[in-house]
Amino acid sequence: MEFLDQAIKFIQENLLGASATIAIVLEFAFRLIKTDKPLSILHLIGSIAKKLADGFKLLGDFLDKVLPQKLK
Repeated sequence: MEFLDQAIKFIQENLLGASATIAIVLEFAFRLIKTDKPLSILHLIGSIAKKLADGFKLLGDFLDKVLPQKLK
């Protein structure tokens, strides 16, 4: 139980470093797995960002129809 408390305290105090370490370990683990498509944290973040961008574009188009702006 004491080890768990120390681990939680370490993670809370070093969240950025712990996150980077976990990301690096996961990246290496993803690279060792045989897949049809490349697995990578950056590929995952890129696909999520693309979906968010598409959603924001749709939201922007919708708002332009509902709340038109006065242009010159």
